[in-house]
Amino acid sequence: MSSMPSLFNDWQSRMPYPKSIWFLCQNQIGCDVVFEVGPDLERTGAHSTVLMGRSSVFFGEFAAGVPDKEIQLPEFQPEEFSCFLEYLYTGELKVTGVSNMQILALAEKYKVQELIKSLVAIQLDDMTVDAFCPFVRQNEKHMTNLIKFKCLEYAFKNAEAVFQSATFQTLPFTFLEELLAHERLVLNEETICTAVLKWASKECEMKRLDVNGQNQRAILGNAMFDIRFPLLSQDYFTENISETGLLTDTEEVHILKFFLNPKKAVGITFKTTPREAPSSPFKYSPTTETPMDVSGLLDPDMPIVHPLTSAKLGYVERFTDFGLGWGYRGGKKDAIILVPSKDIQLDFVYIYGNCKQDGNMDVLLEIVDDKDFTISSTEAKIACTTTKQTYELGVENENGSYGVKLNANVEYHLVFTIKADNGYYGKGGKSKCSAEGVDFEFKTSRFSSNNTSVSIGQLAGFKFAVC
Repeated sequence: MSSMPSLFNDWQSRMPYPKSIWFLCQNQIGCDVVFEVGPDLERTGAHSTVLMGRSSVFFGEFAAGVPDKEIQLPEFQPEEFSCFLEYLYTGELKVTGVSNMQILALAEKYKVQELIKSLVAIQLDDMTVDAFCPFVRQNEKHMTNLIKFKCLEYAFKNAEAVFQSATFQTLPFTFLEELLAHERLVLNEETICTAVLKWASKECEMKRLDVNGQNQRAILGNAMFDIRFPLLSQDYFTENISETGLLTDTEEVHILKFFLNPKKAVGITFKTTPREAPSSPFKYSPTTETPMDVSGLLDPDMPIVHPLTSAKLGYVERFTDFGLGWGYRGGKKDAIILVPSKDIQLDFVYIYGNCKQDGNMDVLLEIVDDKDFTISSTEAKIACTTTKQTYELGVENENGSYGVKLNANVEYHLVFTIKADNGYYGKGGKSKCSAEGVDFEFKTSRFSSNNTSVSIGQLAGFKFAVC
């Protein structure tokens, strides 16, 4: 916090815009909206006019009047929120010492598109291969031309490692389709084929389809024709492709004829030329992005607080205390039953991280309804530090974006399979909570085999929107 300026020293003349406006926020001068941030609900003020000019969500929340009560953001640390505010006031991004993912979560929450693009670009510059495919899936909805270019560039430079990564199956279909068809993808065809068929098998499982060649073909659609089957070895083709139902009998015959005599083979519907990148460098060609359509925003027939831009996410915190040393053993599951009193969309859950040493946490979240049908499956690798207790995990839907609908008065099992070092855990769990006019009841799940229950364990909290 800067020292309070004298009212008479004309500090404004010596401080350029927009730093002078940020100076007002730093010194809490003229603030008309108050946020309570972090687990201790640390108070900080801001100026609603600045926030409305930078975020459609803030515009929707404040245009009809500044709220009388504080806005609580317990899921973010004060330094993370301060970094976010400084960007809104100055346009400068300073992420040293704070979590990029948390700043990105704030940017997504308040729909600050330019900040989202900047953060995604920063993350790609220092990306591990295992983190790449989940990263593309998570940011698919922010896939501007520049971000897509940078993702493709990364994939071409690290093609073999990306296709052989343990997380390849999380790659979204739209990106996979473009990647397979691109002339700059240069890789052994058997490596490509193996990875793509594993990806298709995972999609079959997600859609509760039998894993067979016919269903894999249906899942892949036209993208299957970008696999160059004639370039496979005959042994690989015979063992992995032939008579699986992936190809028609006619297609198989044509490919086998190609194996015997490539020069005389005709009627092949798949490319037969080896993959070879053009000699010209891969460069980004800027195009005009479609701007956000703001027409009608001030239409007198449209409410200022528009439902698409002002949907408020409720937050539920499940525990009153926490402990140290929660263990994860041999694929055992931490599960809890959640019962909402109204229809909601579950967008994010908060889980406890490592407490003894920094390291990765592999998480699988499955949501199972009262008919034992899995309505959502989310996989993530989370980089944990011992100084941070909880981490946000987006709840993926069938489109690859976040948000799964839960119906009123239905029991849903939230089932976590976690591979990690000993971690924090919640204590003093509540059996009932309320937020945004919705009552929630928690019950012990029959899927829980790692001791999570109503009173203790995982699932620190969650965010939701009322349908």
